[in-house]
Amino acid sequence: MAGPIMLIVLTIVTNVLLAIIFRYFKTFQINLLPAIIINYVVCALMGGWWGGTWPAEIITDPPPWIAYSLTLGCYLIFGFFILAKTIHHYGVGMTSVFQKTSLIVTVLYAILFFGENASALKIAGVLFALLSIYLINRKDAGQDRSIISRAVVLLPILTFIINGLLDSTLFHVEAVGIVHGGDYYFISAMFFCAASLGAVFFIVQYFLGHMNIRWKDVVGGIILGVPNFFSIYFLLSALHTDWGGSVVVPLVNVGIILLSAMVGFLMFREPLTQRRKIGFSLAVAAIILLSWSH
Repeated sequence: MAGPIMLIVLTIVTNVLLAIIFRYFKTFQINLLPAIIINYVVCALMGGWWGGTWPAEIITDPPPWIAYSLTLGCYLIFGFFILAKTIHHYGVGMTSVFQKTSLIVTVLYAILFFGENASALKIAGVLFALLSIYLINRKDAGQDRSIISRAVVLLPILTFIINGLLDSTLFHVEAVGIVHGGDYYFISAMFFCAASLGAVFFIVQYFLGHMNIRWKDVVGGIILGVPNFFSIYFLLSALHTDWGGSVVVPLVNVGIILLSAMVGFLMFREPLTQRRKIGFSLAVAAIILLSWSH
C-alpha cells in the first residue's frame, strides 16, 4: 500500500486528469451524455471487480441504502454533464474552484442539521469561499454581457450546488451510519445507478432521433472512466491512513485547485488575471479554514 503522501498526490492527479479529459472532449467533439454513461459503466464494473461484489445484485436484492444510491446517481450523471459544460466555457482552473469551494454547503448542512459548532474559522471560510467565487466569476469591463453569456453564468453556480448536494449526501450517509467510506459495494452501486439513469434518458432520446452514439464516444467514456474510478479509490485509501480526513481533505482540495490552475495556464493558456489570482488564493484559504475547523 502506498503511503499517505503518494495517495494524496495520486488523488490530486487523477482528479485534474478528469478535467483535462473533459477539456479535450470539446476538441474531439465527443458527445457528452453517451461518453459519461460509458464512463459510469466502467466505474461500476471496476468497483465490482475491485470490491468483489457486482452492483447489478442490487436489482435482485436491494440494500437498505438503495434510495441514497439512486439519489447520488442522479447527482453524478447530471453533475458530470454540467461539469463538462462548465470546463468548456470557464476552463480547468476556474471550474475546480467552483467544485471544491462547494465544501461550504456540507459545512452549513453539518451545522444546521447535525449541530456542529459554527466557529469563527468556519464563518471566515464560508465568507472567503463566497468572495473567491465572486472574484473569479465576475466579468471584466467590456466583456460580452449578452443573454447567452448570462445563461452561461449559471453553469458554475450549478456545478457549485450539485457538488455541494453530492458531498452533503455522502456526509449524511456516513454521519448516520448508513454506510462507511470504505464500502466499495455502495460506491459501485452508486456508479451503477448513475449509468442506469443516464442510459434510460439516452434510450428515450435515441428513439426520438435526438441523440446517437459513436465509437469515439465509447472510447472517450472508457478513457474518462478509468481515472474517475481511481480518483475515488485513491481518496478512500488516503482517508483510511493515519492522517485522517481533517488532513487529507484540505490537502486534496487545495492541491486540485492549484494544479488545475497551473494546468489551465500552461496547457490551455487560460487567462490568470490579478483578480483571479486573488480569487484562487481566497479559495485555498477557505478550504483550509473549513476543513481544519472541524
